[in-house]
Amino acid sequence: MDAEGEETSPEHPGHETARGCSDVEPDNAAFSDFKPIPAPDVIQKVQFHEQPPMWLMFDFMTSEEIDYLLAKAEPKWERAQVHRAVIRDPAKYRSYVGGSSGKTSDVDTPFTATVGESRTAFMCVLGMPDPIVDRIQARVSAVTGFPPEHVEALNMARYEPGQYFKEHHDGSFRPVTVFVYLSDLAEDDEGGETVFPYIGKAIRPRKGMAVMWNNRKPSGEEDELMRHEAQAPTKSIKFGLNCFVNEKPRQVVYVTKTGEILGSGPAGRYAA
Repeated sequence: MDAEGEETSPEHPGHETARGCSDVEPDNAAFSDFKPIPAPDVIQKVQFHEQPPMWLMFDFMTSEEIDYLLAKAEPKWERAQVHRAVIRDPAKYRSYVGGSSGKTSDVDTPFTATVGESRTAFMCVLGMPDPIVDRIQARVSAVTGFPPEHVEALNMARYEPGQYFKEHHDGSFRPVTVFVYLSDLAEDDEGGETVFPYIGKAIRPRKGMAVMWNNRKPSGEEDELMRHEAQAPTKSIKFGLNCFVNEKPRQVVYVTKTGEILGSGPAGRYAA
């Protein structure tokens, strides 16, 4: 809904109030050899809120790409967790940055993941390398303007009727979030929207559409106006894809000195 209490409809995003509209041509050339699953030719990008800026991107993913990701995630769903940084004895841990460089670096403390009642959905982090996952990460890079290595591992979400993610912020260490809707809601579903209460916006899911926003102000401070929540669907199963852009390149893997892998993720802090 907008500041007057009206819902922002994906079908009719309010072009009279849109601050910008452009077509983005995703760079799919690098993945042209993976032809069985088509990619979108053009992505329509519409700015529907000026400050803080927010955009809708129509046809961000094709139905074939969505079906591929859902099939990939099907055996891997687990209860969503909240990640928090914790203080541990630094003498027991070392870290290394994955990738071809093989460079090592000092990073913040390892993290723990806990299940809580603030988030009751299911999640699945998509593994790499994978031609479709790589293609979508490159697309996120193209629309946000950040290098591909700053796009975190894609994180899928599944909300069954009654499941939700309470009001939260994605973190100032993530300059931009792109959230892709992988399913429609039933017409009579009274929930399932992504709500931004401090700017009066509610986004109703539309399969293949993405919403993009900045998580911090130009100063680098966390923009509290971008706190949001995922309302529980009442009759549908809602699927979504979190595409987080991190201020630091991926990827750090935390291991003990004996080689035990504790977890992995972008260097630095983690969202609460």
